[in-house]
Amino acid sequence: MTVFSPTWLDLREPVDVASRSKRISELLARRFRRRGSRPLRVIDLACGTGANLRYLAPRLGGKQEWSLIDKDPVLLEALPDRLAAWANTTNADFIPEGTQAMVIRAPGVECRVRTRVLDLANGLEKLESGDVQLVTASALLDLVSLHWLQTLALCCRRLGAGVLFALNYDGRISNNPADPTDERVGELVNRHQRTDKGFGPALGPACVRTAQQLFTGLGYQMQAAPSDWHIGAHEAPLQKMLVHGWLDAAVEMAPGEILQLQAWSRRRGVQIENARLQMTVGHIDIAGWLP
Repeated sequence: MTVFSPTWLDLREPVDVASRSKRISELLARRFRRRGSRPLRVIDLACGTGANLRYLAPRLGGKQEWSLIDKDPVLLEALPDRLAAWANTTNADFIPEGTQAMVIRAPGVECRVRTRVLDLANGLEKLESGDVQLVTASALLDLVSLHWLQTLALCCRRLGAGVLFALNYDGRISNNPADPTDERVGELVNRHQRTDKGFGPALGPACVRTAQQLFTGLGYQMQAAPSDWHIGAHEAPLQKMLVHGWLDAAVEMAPGEILQLQAWSRRRGVQIENARLQMTVGHIDIAGWLP
């Protein structure tokens, strides 16, 4: 199973927020504003430290009940502190209700939150049933297999829930200034994206097209919009983590090319240190609902 550190999630969150499709989020929010006084029940898959909730909850508004699910207990242990700090910066009240439950109240929104440790690779059948209106995830679909995504689509259809899957990697990487080895690194990274991340052979850059086909086939009306990362020179720590991650993935796919790949990494490192590198990483947000 792919493991993500709180540091990585903290570094990427500001870029995620700036990149996510406001049009897709607003389309979804408009649909759920018609629910009246009924709480909106949301399942957030692979929630990490709660970034998806922090982005969506204020936009959805009203009464909400979130079930935040992740395999990693370390991330879930960090989640209350992250939510409390966020609530403080947004003039919201954060009220702990035990080790796995909390409430966030602000003008126009009341969000009840529960966390749950669950290995999603083999645990989709253990998701809550009943009155769930939205199933959501961020930066997940490119890590999962076709079989797993088929199972998820059937689960969402059985619940009758809308879906929002944000920041799905689509295989595009571009850097400015360009480097002669960029294309090869991108090829190797995208090959690595198709390896098993804990859910079976990953869909990688094919995830958006596959998800749209699966959910449309089950009667969903789907919408998609770009949510590309644009990472400027002022975001050097994130750039460094990306370059290191891409190098590791590329070397794993082509160990015989390690010297060339390490030289590419060193060149990029110098550019990062001198604030000369701009990066774009392609992502797409998709949402869907039943008529």
